[in-house]
This record gives sequence, C-alpha cells and structure tokens, in this order.
Amino acid sequence: MTGDEREQWRAVVGFPGYEVSSLGNVRSWSRYKRGELLKLRPGTTGYPHVTLWRDGRCHRPKVHRLVALAFIGPRPDGQQVRHLDGDRLNNAADNLAYGTPSQNVRDSVRHGTHPEVRKTSCRRGHPFDTANTYVDPSGRRVCRACKLQRQRRRRARLASA
Repeated sequence: MTGDEREQWRAVVGFPGYEVSSLGNVRSWSRYKRGELLKLRPGTTGYPHVTLWRDGRCHRPKVHRLVALAFIGPRPDGQQVRHLDGDRLNNAADNLAYGTPSQNVRDSVRHGTHPEVRKTSCRRGHPFDTANTYVDPSGRRVCRACKLQRQRRRRARLASA
C-alpha cells in the first residue's frame, strides 16, 4: 500500500465492536468515545498488543495478528505472521505475510534482527570477522581460533592416552 492510499478499516474477527486498519491501528465502536483509537502497548516480546473486551473478559491480542487475520485471511496451520521489513512495530497489512517458522527465522537473519547474527564475538571473546570465522554446512558461524584450540586439546589428550 502506497502513502497516497487511504487507511482501510475492517472488523476485528472475534471481537464485535472493534475495527483494525490496514496501517495497524485499532479502534472501538462500542465504547464511550466512538471511533477512538485504542492505545497500542508493547508486549514482553516487543510486539505491540491492544486490550479488547469480549463477554466481560479482557483479551490482549498482538496487533500484527489482528491485521493479518482481517486483511490476509485465516492463518494456515503451522504458519506464523511475518514482518517483511523486520520491524515489529510496522503492522501495516502490506508488510505482513504468513510463513513457516523457518521462513520467519531466515527473515530475521536477513534483517539482522536475529540474536545470533547480532553477535560480534564468540563466547570466548574472539571476533566474528572474515579472518576468524567461517560458516559450517549447517549455516552456523564457527570461530576458527576456538576450533583450533579444541583440536589442539584433543590431539594432546589422544597423544597422552
């Protein structure tokens, strides 16, 4: 969706009286201030959620799930909602897609948001740079200095046996 297109609103599936927009906003139509935008709050995982009420009970769904359900459709079994640009706060419908957990991890590696990709050194403090690092067949980064130390310890242990 380009910037000149208008924000579209659709009903929140399973929560009568609420609407979600194509830009990731949520509003209420049954509360005191009709049409008022609801406050998005950050969850413990960094994904914004919103407080919705149904049958006298409080629910706190993640906003990206509400947007995907309203604008993409039901989530296929075994799939997750992916943020195509890697920004957990960008809940626009055109930034969301369903995908497998594996696709979601690959996205996070590509965006540089995966915890392992952000590391600049190994556990022992050796730098992850081109001279000291290689990628093994499974796709993991391996510290050459640590591998060399392990090989030397193993050879010494075998020689003394």
